[in-house]
Amino acid sequence: MRWRYYVIIIVLLVRSIPMFSQPGYYQIMYGGVDYDFLKQSIHRNSNLVSMAGYTRSYGNGDYDVMVSNIDSNGSILQSMVFGGILEDVCMGADYGGGRYYLVGHTRNWGPSNPIPNGMITSLDSNLNIVWSRVIGDASIELFSGILVHPY
Repeated sequence: MRWRYYVIIIVLLVRSIPMFSQPGYYQIMYGGVDYDFLKQSIHRNSNLVSMAGYTRSYGNGDYDVMVSNIDSNGSILQSMVFGGILEDVCMGADYGGGRYYLVGHTRNWGPSNPIPNGMITSLDSNLNIVWSRVIGDASIELFSGILVHPY
């Protein structure tokens, strides 16, 4: 008889947790046949979330930068991949002033190719590259995060 009380209490506790009791939660898998990494998500508004990271499933060679916009139902609205034949990765991203700003590193461009150099890229709201800069010298430069100040 005692175990019945424990089961009822556990069921009531689980049902009271928002994750289990409220509608609107879903799970969707994104990616391809190889490695894909989500490094940053940006909640732009109630109907749009942007995801940035890197992929080996799509692109030109080794890892390439990947950015996707998804709607509130989890459907992909836009997606873009860029990079060269060596490694290009996005480790952090932010959105401000109508543009995305991505940071990471590249082994394709810069003064110490193929040693990783820091990379900063700006995309417009339609995921088109506005500009990209590589920063580095003969040593390793790795960028991992960015915060855009609203203006």
